[in-house]
Amino acid sequence: MNAEMENRLRAVLNKYDIASPAIKGKLDSLSGGSYIIDSASQKYVLKIYHDSAAATKEAGIMSYLSQTLAMVPAALKNVQGELVSAEDDLFYVVYEFCSGREIGWDNVTAKIPKILSRSLADSLSQIHEALSTFQIEISGSSQPLNKVKDLPSTILDKYALAQKNLEELGVKNFKFGLIHSDLTRENIFIDLAKQKVTGVVDFGDAHYDILIWDVAVLITQIFITKSWGVDWEAIEWFLNQYLTRRELPLNERKALLPLIIIRNIQLLEEAKLAQNDGNSKILKSIESSVTQKLAHIEENSQRLASLFTS
Repeated sequence: MNAEMENRLRAVLNKYDIASPAIKGKLDSLSGGSYIIDSASQKYVLKIYHDSAAATKEAGIMSYLSQTLAMVPAALKNVQGELVSAEDDLFYVVYEFCSGREIGWDNVTAKIPKILSRSLADSLSQIHEALSTFQIEISGSSQPLNKVKDLPSTILDKYALAQKNLEELGVKNFKFGLIHSDLTRENIFIDLAKQKVTGVVDFGDAHYDILIWDVAVLITQIFITKSWGVDWEAIEWFLNQYLTRRELPLNERKALLPLIIIRNIQLLEEAKLAQNDGNSKILKSIESSVTQKLAHIEENSQRLASLFTS
């Protein structure tokens, strides 16, 4: 970190009632812009935004959820009582630090245990329930219905077929609400010893959409991987537990397979587009991972469809 950035961060931290804050390092991220802050009593995360609306949205959602859900880190107010601090042309939010560890990509979490799978389901259903009473102005279209381009024709055909399947299932009548939309192994923190979710972070992609999209994203990000394939038992445990808390009509459960295909193809497009803007090494790895996951899904499509609707 250069001196200019350090001075800027310290100017921001001076706006908060944090005892002796120390900047400990930058968190790994494709988008960058998050720093660990240590103090005499606890740790925080200082997140940088280029857009005021994005900062206000994420801080507002997480501040609201943290009032009832311990797993969501609170956004701190500065000495002026504001969730977002402006400094020069950037915007900053300080969040509490999550306990536990990311689910991550090591062999320890290659297969998700039964109790943890159920905890993931409980956590998602609790977030959906809490967000059902929160209102915020967010523009944008339904993510599963977005178009993709600049991909091989075989991939585009699969995408078109998945979207057609959604339309036939009546996607426009699915349960709708505010969702997280990016429930990845990096955005969910866990206590491995207790097999429970301890934190859900990064609501930057939150928007109004069909609720089942969150379920599909979590399944494909947590339970279907390039190296370990499909975690069949964990998907079953997760879905069974989610269904004890929230009803999923048959047509929405049938939509899980096309939604998972759509999610992976969208990630493939994002990786290809982002390679033109740098981060090529990391993004080529993402492209390779998504391509392999699509192969896993295609090879196991009938079994997945049966699991989702049983």
